[in-house]
Amino acid sequence: MLKLFEIIVPEEKLHPNFKALLVEHHAPVRDVIEKWTEGFEDRDNKIVKEFQTSFNSSFWEFYIYAVLKELGFDIDFSHSSPDFCITKGNDNLILEATIASHADGANPEWIKGKMERLTPEEIHTIENIAMLRLSNAISAKHKSYIEKYSKLKHVENKPFIICIAPFEQPSFYVQADSAIRKLLYKFNAPIYNKTERGDVHILGNEYVDSVVKINESTVELGIFTDDRMKEVSAIIFSSTATATKAKALISDEYPETIFWAVRYQKDSWDVPYFISAMGGDYHESMCDGLHVFINPFAQNKFDPNAFFHEDIALHIYDTEEEITETYLNDGHLISHLSMNMLYGEDIIKNNATTQGVTEWKKVVAEQKDGILYPLNARVGIALNNHIARHKGWTIIVFMDDVDKDWGAIAKKIIVYRIQDFINSKNTESIISDVNFSDKDAAFSEIIRLIDNEQ
Repeated sequence: MLKLFEIIVPEEKLHPNFKALLVEHHAPVRDVIEKWTEGFEDRDNKIVKEFQTSFNSSFWEFYIYAVLKELGFDIDFSHSSPDFCITKGNDNLILEATIASHADGANPEWIKGKMERLTPEEIHTIENIAMLRLSNAISAKHKSYIEKYSKLKHVENKPFIICIAPFEQPSFYVQADSAIRKLLYKFNAPIYNKTERGDVHILGNEYVDSVVKINESTVELGIFTDDRMKEVSAIIFSSTATATKAKALISDEYPETIFWAVRYQKDSWDVPYFISAMGGDYHESMCDGLHVFINPFAQNKFDPNAFFHEDIALHIYDTEEEITETYLNDGHLISHLSMNMLYGEDIIKNNATTQGVTEWKKVVAEQKDGILYPLNARVGIALNNHIARHKGWTIIVFMDDVDKDWGAIAKKIIVYRIQDFINSKNTESIISDVNFSDKDAAFSEIIRLIDNEQ
């Protein structure tokens, strides 16, 4: 077992997350993390130093190692790289662990985010930042595989899996698996209408094709919807592998800590469970919140059942239907938080400072007023959907699949998804006639109608 908390670097080099674990209150959490590393071999004799100085990547690697043991894999440390060579039954797999970190000039994740409820615009920005940073990290490991790992004899012709966790910004945990699903599969989400009685009617599907970078260039999404990354067999992901995970595993030790969790509700999939409980009454498993995303275009495939666990979500992209099939159980962990009720105020105060950190204010190019942005979505007979902003209104311009005419709808609200547009009830709205020959004409007309309302 590694001696992770015997300090081997000067205090000024200790990572804030590591320093936070040194207080006496977190002694049980330190024990949990050290137990995760039982049997772990530090092949290059530097992981303890990295844990103390950079923290997140080592923490994630320790967590993945603990999960692999939980799932019954045999782990071979006889090779210097990649991170894990594992075996279970007939499956011989290669795993490489990485994280998405903050960009230069951006606030790191240990600068605590906004404590009150986030707005839809803030969540939209968080997801866009996450997609960009996750894309960079996955692309870097993909490149390493092609240039280095694939040439190693013990790696050759074996499935290669990237294990990634998001630590790229404050409030990173609110993304759950939304950003990674968009990146891998273009995030296919059902568009629905819910009646007053609670009946749900599926109207279509919504996709996201790309995300805009700070320089206004675009990153194409859907890297598992074609063979561009065929060398990667799967992605293992979690946004819940944090210190809260370690604390939740031993919640009896923290009776003064309050835990919040959001969990998937199978019988009402659009409304999750919201859980609030004190330590001792709150429980999680090691695998709670984990996701496995399969690449259907992988050149080296494996049996996904190797990662079967009641608390792990499995995602598979159907190449014929072009939809994602997700298998998860009722109560699957979406996100969680914890706060010590005795020390919470001091923790918030100490972590709220942004001194010495430059805020990366314009991370993702804003959608400008008066410009139509395409949405890869179908809603009933409405095709070729586009979204725009104008004077505080959100506009959807679409083609009628029956007559091939164009029409437009506007609501006096700012939203980023068609689903949110549909859900915005009791909102002032304007509908144009569906008889325009092209989208620009429909757009011009809805603009005119909005201006007349001003």
